[in-house]
Amino acid sequence: MSVLVNGSTTKEFEVKRGLRQGDPLSPFLYVIVAEGLKGLVNKAVENRNFLGFNINGKCNIDIHQFANDTLSVGEGSWNHIWAINRLEDKKITFLGILSGANPRRLESWRGLVNKLKKRLSSWKGHFLSFGGRITLLKSVLSSLAIFTLSFYKSPIGIIKEITRIQSNFLWGGSEELRKIHWVSWKALCLPVEKGGLGFRRVGVVNEDLLNKWRWRILDEEKALWYKVLKARYGDINLLVANGERGGKSRIAKSAWWKDIISLVKEASEDIFAKKETFIVSNGFSVSFWLSSWLPCGCLRDLFPSLFSLSRLKEASLGSMGGWMNEVREWGDLGISYQNIPGFTEAMFSLREILLSFSPLLEGKYKVVWKNEV
Repeated sequence: MSVLVNGSTTKEFEVKRGLRQGDPLSPFLYVIVAEGLKGLVNKAVENRNFLGFNINGKCNIDIHQFANDTLSVGEGSWNHIWAINRLEDKKITFLGILSGANPRRLESWRGLVNKLKKRLSSWKGHFLSFGGRITLLKSVLSSLAIFTLSFYKSPIGIIKEITRIQSNFLWGGSEELRKIHWVSWKALCLPVEKGGLGFRRVGVVNEDLLNKWRWRILDEEKALWYKVLKARYGDINLLVANGERGGKSRIAKSAWWKDIISLVKEASEDIFAKKETFIVSNGFSVSFWLSSWLPCGCLRDLFPSLFSLSRLKEASLGSMGGWMNEVREWGDLGISYQNIPGFTEAMFSLREILLSFSPLLEGKYKVVWKNEV
């Protein structure tokens, strides 16, 4: 082998140790080392030199490995810090995401913004056609920012800055010189068939990617990360469907979890809520008023006046009434008779809807998209 120095090769030398890049044996050696590390951690845990992070006595994590990234998790103590390693900077990256940083601070996003600026530098734009700049813009956002945007909720200031960088690059501007933007960025983000260029709006992409976590929580109950969240926060299925309305909790929440819960909006504005529907069974994990378990929508939005009068606003579907001779009896629904206009008609309409519903007696509920029902 030889080494290139300023474009010129040095004297060749013989390789005596290690493997060439791309050698078929390389992956096997990596697995051996990774398994050896896992064995050492297990031994340290067994000897109580290192204690993993225990979540409410239900789930324990000590090491998590993915590809060439390793994450050690333990209780916050100096002994554990010395046990795993000495780190010069505690803000490390895991799978490309800055770990331990506050996503609400603009400084935490500075690295991503700088990468976008470097990739979309003004000198590159001078040598590309308009079509080339369009192609580069679409590919850069997908390759650099998507993974981070799929995990953290970006501050408004960062969204505006990324949009400004994209817009300036498209029209051939720079940090020092801002050229005329002949079409608004909002118009350019429209689909091609509607006269736009198909760019994706960073804020919308960020919210959509975070909403994907809501679906994964409802669909991937066997995953380790799901068990960790459930052990920490309780009935996370109900929370991602109804937000804090699904049940208050005094447990301290991470910034990421707060952002996921904050996505739950009023049914008229929540796109996710419009698309989800519950196929229920016993109904004890589905909210009677707040969940979309009926084809016609959420009862809170269909009967707002009755919802405001109910004493059981956070009750589950299964706790409302019971079975009597294979017929569902719904009881008073926590609503006392009120001599107000429209009350009788609203109660009659609600009971008509409930009489047409026949939930299963056994089995676990399921959440599906309405277009799949």
